[in-house]
Amino acid sequence: MAKLTCFLLVLVSVVLCAEAVRIDPPRPTFPPGKYFPTTTITKKNDPRCKKNGIIANPDDCTRYIKCKNGNSQDRKCPDSFKFDSVKRCTPDKDADCGKTVLRGVDPKIKCPKDFGMFEFEGDCHKFIICKEGKATVHECPKHHVYNDINGGCVQGDVCPHHSSEPKCSKETDRLPVPMDCRSYLHCVNWKGTVKKCPVGTAFDPRKKQCTAEWLKKCRNNDVRNIVRDDE
Repeated sequence: MAKLTCFLLVLVSVVLCAEAVRIDPPRPTFPPGKYFPTTTITKKNDPRCKKNGIIANPDDCTRYIKCKNGNSQDRKCPDSFKFDSVKRCTPDKDADCGKTVLRGVDPKIKCPKDFGMFEFEGDCHKFIICKEGKATVHECPKHHVYNDINGGCVQGDVCPHHSSEPKCSKETDRLPVPMDCRSYLHCVNWKGTVKKCPVGTAFDPRKKQCTAEWLKKCRNNDVRNIVRDDE
């Protein structure tokens, strides 16, 4: 009886001791990029980066490119998200990346630059993505139109128009187009033709020419106010 009691006391002591020194298992760690975008690659003097901002990665819908001072960072959207034409990481079920291609490489379309997103002439619900000088045609999500100033699709159903275009007041002149700082009215022999500034520039009504400096002002201010203040 004494031996049994002693054995039970020893067993209880061992259990209590083990409980006291028990070590909790390590907490699980989450893989990079599961919840937050992860920077993976930095490239200096990237020809795709013509301006600061973010652009789509033409090879991978789950990634996007952040440009700053001509350098790029290849970033990844969170898991189950894709970078789409409205320039943000969107849940897979809502993202349009990979679903918006209307046709493959179109040799008839000339890319303004070797890399980037650009407007599709004649239809603001579409846009083109250029990669190494080759263009593919894409379509904005429903109720969105492509905005060349922002470089992506924005909410809206109506394409920009120029119903309030100014008339030529001189035989030869260049005039700003209201609501579109990237266009101008070129007057020759009293007849006006709306022309578009080159990519990366906007029409400066003071200098009467397209400049990169004026495009920055366009991006940072309301276009209507810019045109009204300088008419």
